[in-house]
Amino acid sequence: MAKSDDIIVGTFRYFEPSVVYYSGKNVRILQSPREVADFISSHPRAFVITEGDRFTNNDLNNVLIGGVLERSRHKRFLYGRDLILIGRR
Repeated sequence: MAKSDDIIVGTFRYFEPSVVYYSGKNVRILQSPREVADFISSHPRAFVITEGDRFTNNDLNNVLIGGVLERSRHKRFLYGRDLILIGRR
């Protein structure tokens, strides 16, 4: 993660203390798909970290407005779920 001041980071139904360390700033913990949509639409450089199946298999994808997509995917060895970074184009 970049420690740039113009980037804000949130997590959705996932959290590791290392996210705060590597981002170098506060990380917002989002509890609902609506919070994720509002968070991403509130800032042009907002990004959310979540597990891959949360983006494709629930209501999260239904509430996100156009232009929000998976920006990056990280395979998690032994966890069975990938982590993804979602944000605007």
